[in-house]
Amino acid sequence: MGFVSILKTAKSRISAAWAALDIRDCLVYGGLLSIGYGLYQLRPWLGWSVAGLIAMLLGLGWLFRVRK
Repeated sequence: MGFVSILKTAKSRISAAWAALDIRDCLVYGGLLSIGYGLYQLRPWLGWSVAGLIAMLLGLGWLFRVRK
């Protein structure tokens, strides 16, 4: 397998992963991480948890919206 074919394979895999990524995924998983980090902390847990909940709701709202 040549170097050029390795580069073509890597480029196609990266472009496929980039096409599969969506803003909804970032919001949902970012929200989960924020909630987890907020619940891990002792004092400022409420702010992180609320921000994570809002991000998750935004992500899930986009996920379940009805397209025309």
